[in-house]
Amino acid sequence: MTAGSFDWDAIQDEAVGFLRDLLRLDTTNPPGNEGPAIAYIQNKLVAAGLQPTIVEGAPGRPSLVVRLPGQGRGPSLLLDSHVDVVPARGEAWTLPPFAGEDRDGNIYGRGALDMKHMTAMSLSVLLSLARNSVPLRGDLVMTAVADEEGGADLGAFYLVKEHPELVTTDYALGEVGGMNMTIQGRRLYPIQVAEKGLCWLKLTVRGEGGHGSMPRHGRSAARNISRLVQILDDLRFPIAPHPAAAGFLEAMASLSSTSQAAALRLVARGIGARTIIDKLVPAAKRPALEAMLSHTCQPTVVEAGSKINVLPTTGTVLADCRTLPGMAPEEMLAAVKKAVGGLATVELVNGHRGHATPQNNPLYQQIVATMARMDPDGVVAPYLMPGFTNGSAYAQLGTRYMGFTPVMLPATIDFASLFHAADERIPIAGFRWGVRTLHDVVTGFLAV
Repeated sequence: MTAGSFDWDAIQDEAVGFLRDLLRLDTTNPPGNEGPAIAYIQNKLVAAGLQPTIVEGAPGRPSLVVRLPGQGRGPSLLLDSHVDVVPARGEAWTLPPFAGEDRDGNIYGRGALDMKHMTAMSLSVLLSLARNSVPLRGDLVMTAVADEEGGADLGAFYLVKEHPELVTTDYALGEVGGMNMTIQGRRLYPIQVAEKGLCWLKLTVRGEGGHGSMPRHGRSAARNISRLVQILDDLRFPIAPHPAAAGFLEAMASLSSTSQAAALRLVARGIGARTIIDKLVPAAKRPALEAMLSHTCQPTVVEAGSKINVLPTTGTVLADCRTLPGMAPEEMLAAVKKAVGGLATVELVNGHRGHATPQNNPLYQQIVATMARMDPDGVVAPYLMPGFTNGSAYAQLGTRYMGFTPVMLPATIDFASLFHAADERIPIAGFRWGVRTLHDVVTGFLAV
């Protein structure tokens, strides 16, 4: 069966229905409550004659895996998504966050972009291939997992550790990538080929305790915490552009004005990068740029004391550190210990290395070829993800993981600003385009 013989209107309509249904299930993490979403996906797969496997990382925290067997004549591919979402409580939404309602051509809902849209698209692709008995060279696997927003210990990492036979594949597609930004009227589609590592630290300080009425100038835990926070806030690492980040900046330069292009190309090469970022880049854009180009370490949680009239003897600071591929969590731990000296004890709470997939691989080439057909004026570029995805788990199995969840966005929507934010939404037309695009990437890569 050729791509042109599929009933695309029916496939895309069904996928839109999947997305609306999934958005109406409140899978806020914590606590997660992924069960109803997993049951929904399971029912759709079973109705099509497929046999998904359900595993629980903890009671009530299920993840789903289903495999569409290929002929063993080519590479295998995993389509990965998570069904848990971050809280929407306390935010001012235009439409209810778990109603899956439409307005102005968009579907609103928590998880619309992060990332139930990929769950719906993956389900659509798998079902269309299964229903039409499309022969595949290699296996196609779909996962819908729990707990990504909580660190993935009960989801992707659990699967990798306890059930590697279910999820081991040659390649994987997941978040974040394939959603465009618009530069000078042109659409740029970043494809995540690299992801920073994680290093969460707990730093503990001590000071003189006692009654709150008795001053301890310069010797209190609170004073030491303030000094510690200042050290961490001032901690900056050298700009060291990873090839994925450099490729992204080069693509941005190709779409930018002459002066902007020159600055971007210098930063991509690490030439005067710190000065350019500090002096020429608008303040609002510096954090994202610096996060992509260097290791970072930020204080995020400060705790000390429990009563207003008691001076605490200890205090803690939690720090969220992110490392470029190649740096181990233990190396970041050592760097922070050196920076704080004897002011605090430092311990590793959680961490793993970053990962990278060379872009000279057949799946990336298939993405480029498909995107050239689906959006001839668009530009595809590699990208380094500063945040965390399930890719860090699957990379431990040797899987070549890339972020690609295609959606065509209008210039008025900045996808990054909608992640974890009020009024998270997805354009229906852009989602439908993404269903066809993902389908064509998968069939172009796997179909006989």
